[in-house]
Amino acid sequence: GWATANKAFFDNLCTHFPDKFEDWKVTGLFYAALHYLEALASKRGVDLGGSHDARWRSINPDNPNRTLQMKRGICFDYRALRNYSETARYEFVFESPEMQADIYIGNLRDGIDRFDHIEKYILGQIAPPAPNIQKALPS
Repeated sequence: GWATANKAFFDNLCTHFPDKFEDWKVTGLFYAALHYLEALASKRGVDLGGSHDARWRSINPDNPNRTLQMKRGICFDYRALRNYSETARYEFVFESPEMQADIYIGNLRDGIDRFDHIEKYILGQIAPPAPNIQKALPS
């Protein structure tokens, strides 16, 4: 699906451009997380809406009307990735190129950890449970 494609985009950038494009790397991770979120919502029969703001309202643990329940930390991991992606795509005013690079690298490092949390949590929610191998053993 789209989550896998965006994760592959990230992986390819890391492989072929290890010291470049931190802004696009974190954007790829954000969109992979977004599509994992959409997959979880679909599995639970929840419509998150079609915009970033609607998705956030749907998962924000401080919103009593949220439609998709998730662990609080995962919600804020998602929000941080969104912020990093928006910084990479829309924030162009930095004091220097070095400052911009430091911000992008820091955001990417933190974003990788946050994406890992999101991916593990959501895959754990949508994957079928592992079979009980004890039942396969002879008595």
